[in-house]
Amino acid sequence: MPGLVKRDGRYLYRRRYPKDVAATLGKDEHVVYIGRLSNAAAEVRAHAAGLDFAATVAKARAGDPNPISALRDALLNTYAMIPTNVPIPANTVIPLGHPAYPAVARKILAEEREAKAAAKRKLADIVEIWIERKNPRRAAIRRMRMWADRFVNVTKCNDVAKVEQRHVAAFIAYVERQPYTRVTAAQGVSSLRTLWKHALSRNLVERNPWIGVGVAMENVHEFTVPEPEGFSPAEVRLILANLGQLSPNNAWMLRMMIFHGARASDLADMWRRDVLPDRFTMDGEIKNHDSARAMPLHPECLGFYEYVHKCTKKDDDPVWYGKDPANHAQQKFTKFFRGLGLKTTAHGARHTFIATAIRAGVPEYVHKAMVGHARGRDAHSRYGTPCTYADKAKWLPLIRPDLD
Repeated sequence: MPGLVKRDGRYLYRRRYPKDVAATLGKDEHVVYIGRLSNAAAEVRAHAAGLDFAATVAKARAGDPNPISALRDALLNTYAMIPTNVPIPANTVIPLGHPAYPAVARKILAEEREAKAAAKRKLADIVEIWIERKNPRRAAIRRMRMWADRFVNVTKCNDVAKVEQRHVAAFIAYVERQPYTRVTAAQGVSSLRTLWKHALSRNLVERNPWIGVGVAMENVHEFTVPEPEGFSPAEVRLILANLGQLSPNNAWMLRMMIFHGARASDLADMWRRDVLPDRFTMDGEIKNHDSARAMPLHPECLGFYEYVHKCTKKDDDPVWYGKDPANHAQQKFTKFFRGLGLKTTAHGARHTFIATAIRAGVPEYVHKAMVGHARGRDAHSRYGTPCTYADKAKWLPLIRPDLD
């Protein structure tokens, strides 16, 4: 789609204005931040941005004043007496061509930037307090920060300590116009509600305006991402045969995901001390209590111990290098799969592992413990014997996603 640009995994909509429109608006480009979405969702957002771009061009050519420029020109009256080397009569509107205009405009823009930065710092403090109190997993932290930044950008509310109902209404209206699912929108509002709850407990805000606020999505187009499917045995063999296209670090992470059904986030927080010649432990930033688990090494992954001890020196060295190894690796995996003609994601390895375990006759309580699923409310989870390491060691070699 014209104008849709992807940089560092994030999408932008970027179009250059015609020269006559650029002269009227005072800017050269129309840029809309879309974010980290799937290709289909980004195209939906880009289509809406394209309509806005076309409407802006049409209004500018029809002589319709740009409301942003008009607001800026009105604000210039306030700063007409800023000392400059050019005398300015009091209560005089400074035209765009006046020699003092650049200095005044810079001051206005600097104040706008400072107000926005102050709001983001305030929200960052609230997020850090929530992290300190709840110690959530990484995905929850990212979601909190994303929705907090989005709230400031949409409502232009520069003082989150005094949020008014109109700001909440403006944000809800924005959410309802976006092609999100009901679940995603509700998660965003829930994240903001939780942030304000903990900010209120520290007296950083006067009240929690999100109590009782819901999201109505009945008349909004909803975009849903299909659940990624697993790999066939032939596709698993294709992936294993082409692991040389990845870095050794990423190749081992993908192999461990295929033969152990682990999440990338489970593996990401492993240290050298967690890897032994015949087993490894995952107990870092985990999704639930049952995600912390010890696993035997699959016969197809016995070289993992040698690799880790070759690449690291101390027990406190991380197994996977990089600031965010799980997210970075999954981006590489997606490109790798597309190059092989596969449409699923790295999480498909987890689906494949579970499906293979069921076909191999592995008891449900065993394969649930292997992949770190939370224990359910069935009779065995309540009264039966918990899955032991010996149970995992007995059944794991029978799970071969690469064999028909």
